[in-house]
Amino acid sequence: MFGLSTKGEYGLSLLESLAYEPTTVVSLKKIAKAKKLPIKYLERLASSLKRAGLIKSKEGAKGGYYLAKPIAQIKLIDVIKILEGDLAPTICTGDHLKCPRQDTCTMKQGWLGVRNKIYFILSSYTLADLFKNNN
Repeated sequence: MFGLSTKGEYGLSLLESLAYEPTTVVSLKKIAKAKKLPIKYLERLASSLKRAGLIKSKEGAKGGYYLAKPIAQIKLIDVIKILEGDLAPTICTGDHLKCPRQDTCTMKQGWLGVRNKIYFILSSYTLADLFKNNN
């Protein structure tokens, strides 16, 4: 099955929580409790998202995280690449790996087409698009 790992699902859930309160600093403890997610895992994901510039943090007793920009400016491709890494459906379409059968494989071009379509679709969607049907 193609799909997000736990890392991707939890990371998007974290962003979802911040998107509901875009001008408010939200603690990871509050998110972890509301979503029933492990706080240590959320801390690691928040660190990655912060390093990538998608979220910001505020220190102190009323500290937490908030979105660095509006959800309409956060592309799904960027989020997924930060959380999941390379989006190659097969080894031969990855950025860093070489397939041992690359000289004889007859499906590489087809898989590259699949990968390119995945990138195109995810580049066309923002976090705001994920919320459109929930209003």
